[in-house]
Amino acid sequence: MMRPELRRLLPLLRFPAIILLIGGMLVWSELGLGAVSANISQRLFFSGRLEESARFETEMNRFFEVAELYASGDPTITLDNVNLALNLMWSRANVMNSPSFRQAIPSEQQDKTLISEIVTDLPAFDRGVQQLKRGEPASFKPLESLQRRYSGRLAAFGELAWNARQRRMAQSVETGLQSVDALRWIQTGFGAVSALAIAYVLAELVLSRRLNGKLNRLVAEKQRLLRTDQLTGISNRFHFEEVLDEKIRAADLEFSVIYFDLDGFKKVNDEHGHAAGDALLRHVATALGGQIGRNDIAARFGGDEFAVLLTGTLARAEAYATRALTLICEQNYSDLPKLTISASAGICHAAEQEGPPNPDVLKRRADIALYSAKAAGRNCVRTFVPDMNGEYERRRILDADIEKAIYNGEIHVAYQPVVRLSDRKTHYVEALVRWNHPALGAIDAMEIVESAVRRQTIQSLTLVVVRQALATYSRLRQVGRAVPMCVNVTPGLLAMPTFGPAVAALLYEYEMPLGALYLEITEDGELHDTEVIEDNLRILRLAGALMAVDDFGRAFSNVSRLTSLDFRMLKLDRVLTAPVAHSDRARQIIESTDRMAIALGAETVCEGVETEEQAIALSEIGIEFGQGYHLGGPMPPDRLHAFLSASAMPDEKKH
Repeated sequence: MMRPELRRLLPLLRFPAIILLIGGMLVWSELGLGAVSANISQRLFFSGRLEESARFETEMNRFFEVAELYASGDPTITLDNVNLALNLMWSRANVMNSPSFRQAIPSEQQDKTLISEIVTDLPAFDRGVQQLKRGEPASFKPLESLQRRYSGRLAAFGELAWNARQRRMAQSVETGLQSVDALRWIQTGFGAVSALAIAYVLAELVLSRRLNGKLNRLVAEKQRLLRTDQLTGISNRFHFEEVLDEKIRAADLEFSVIYFDLDGFKKVNDEHGHAAGDALLRHVATALGGQIGRNDIAARFGGDEFAVLLTGTLARAEAYATRALTLICEQNYSDLPKLTISASAGICHAAEQEGPPNPDVLKRRADIALYSAKAAGRNCVRTFVPDMNGEYERRRILDADIEKAIYNGEIHVAYQPVVRLSDRKTHYVEALVRWNHPALGAIDAMEIVESAVRRQTIQSLTLVVVRQALATYSRLRQVGRAVPMCVNVTPGLLAMPTFGPAVAALLYEYEMPLGALYLEITEDGELHDTEVIEDNLRILRLAGALMAVDDFGRAFSNVSRLTSLDFRMLKLDRVLTAPVAHSDRARQIIESTDRMAIALGAETVCEGVETEEQAIALSEIGIEFGQGYHLGGPMPPDRLHAFLSASAMPDEKKH
């Protein structure tokens, strides 16, 4: 019985043994074929060269014939024909003058200098052609002398070359027989090797059957991995699109494509780390996959983007999406910190779409519906309707043109006064971004900002507004009408390392005094004590810019903003101002907020003052400043100067 060590070693020896055998056969066949190939190559070499030598006589005679016909006035022959014949002869002579052609001239050839002499006389041939004139036979005489000189020698040369070629061909028959014998031996050797190779292959086939089961399992696992998101365990984009294509090909349109996107996922990663973000994604995958059927697919596309392919009616899809958002918001997982989580969903039902079904169209419309859900305030579900195409197209156009508008000077600024309610003097001016799009007309300021944020040009946009505001301040200062400028700033800008230095550079460029520029922190985002934000705030403070909190009262996040920002102005949102003339509770909230601002060393401005009743009510409870259309709407720079001239100005000591 074979020892176990030898049994394990045998599979390792089979393959090297057959390789050595085949390798040896290849070396032997290579040597034999090399000899045959060399013999054939030599015969072809001499045969080809001798045939070229025989053709040279024909080409040279053709040249003299064409030249003579041209000189005799033959209308079918042009000088280009003569030059072409000369070029062919010239090229052939130069090639035949090479060492390889001279080597092919048979030893019995006595006129070995013929070709070199012709090459030497080629300039004379060229001059003879230049002297040719149509219809003047005498112009052929220079070439005729060359013809007489070489015709006889060339005929003898060609005849000897042709005879030598015939002898070479006769010799090739003899060597061909030798080649056939060599090839027969090679064929026999390969037959033997082939038999051994067949035996080896049969043995390997027997052994490979044992591996098929394992290989099939590995392939199945690989296919599963290709269709699975590794983090969450649900399907990935590839599998989702594969199933979507299959459904459309099967004309089974009773299904919905649902897109999900987390609201503020980046904030989770930034504040709690990627481990928390991964746990949240797994939680979302569980919420989406836990309530689908066998014919449904829940998939993660990447990041915080999820999609579900849900069979059934649109009503089922809407109920599913609403339930999914509720499950996502539930804090029923132990591996995450306490988070405020929400998501948005967009639905496109295949059976309710016009036109032939198309996977890309369904996905795009689900994405449009998702965008509509986010624009509607997030944490909600929206189903695609044709009207959404207009919103999507408008967003696409704005995103495509915003950067060009910034750098081409299409962004302008309007100015709205902030007045003291007691005497209606203008104490501040807010710079508001304006863009008159060539196709869409006047664009809302919030749309401009959102587009710039999406296209990552928000810093460039804000710097354009700051520059125009400071330029307006400088012009007003020259006529004694300067009032501080307020410019809106998204919280994300303070997290950009280049923002603070860029604004400071503008303040130094325009030689702005302290308090000439207020930066209003907008939106509902929070500021966090990061090193970059602290550096930006320090740089801006040293450059003379002051900070303001905008839209206070719109969301609870503004409360935390007060603890992280050294602000000098608190602007209350219009949602608090609107009911002040008729609501005691609104007056109490505004009054208490004003006392808090005063205690923190800040001034209070109430936005959205649209009526005289509101202005009087705010003044009665002690609010000093107001802003709104009743007190003065946004205006271009030239009208601002006239407005300030017509109204009372604050004391110069404030500025």
